[in-house]
Amino acid sequence: MNKQLFITIEGCDGAGKSTLIKGLKKKFIELDYDFIVTKEPTILEMCGCEEPNCIERFHKMSFTPETELLLFLAARLHHIENVIGPSLAKDKIVICDRFNDSTIAYQGAGMELGDDYVEDLIRRILGTFEPDLTIYLDIDPIKGLKRKKKDGDLDLIESKDIEFHTRVRECYLDFIWLEPNRFFKVDGSKSKEKVLDEAFRIIQSKIT
Repeated sequence: MNKQLFITIEGCDGAGKSTLIKGLKKKFIELDYDFIVTKEPTILEMCGCEEPNCIERFHKMSFTPETELLLFLAARLHHIENVIGPSLAKDKIVICDRFNDSTIAYQGAGMELGDDYVEDLIRRILGTFEPDLTIYLDIDPIKGLKRKKKDGDLDLIESKDIEFHTRVRECYLDFIWLEPNRFFKVDGSKSKEKVLDEAFRIIQSKIT
């Protein structure tokens, strides 16, 4: 059975989001679900400017946390209007790599802009649009960052101190009791097979 459903995959750095999404995509194809997998575009992608010189100049710009937040939300609104919304209108299942919870956790808690401030801004710009279901992969920040280091150099966010990543994780964990009907935690330290099985069981309970 297939129905309109907006699913987001969240997690701390190194929790295994990309691996889970690949596994879900394979299962959905096998079951012949009508779905898309999507990820928010960067500001440069949204503007159609992905040339190396554009990217280099962009990363050299010193954005304040507030400016960075507004750029994220502009990209998200564009994503809703052009990808997520139209897909849901066609009764597709949408699997999205990160959404509002990431912004509250990383900018609100991690960057210390304040959860309430970020949530209020999200509501002002995006309204009440939110996922039907969120799978959160939880992992100890130290273990997660060790995983990321094995895969290559850490980016600017991943390179932040452990206190930053701890605040991000604690914010995510708050969502478990704030929104128990939407937000479900899966232990990201388990094997990829166990993570996939548990996440898929949760999703199936919403589909059928």
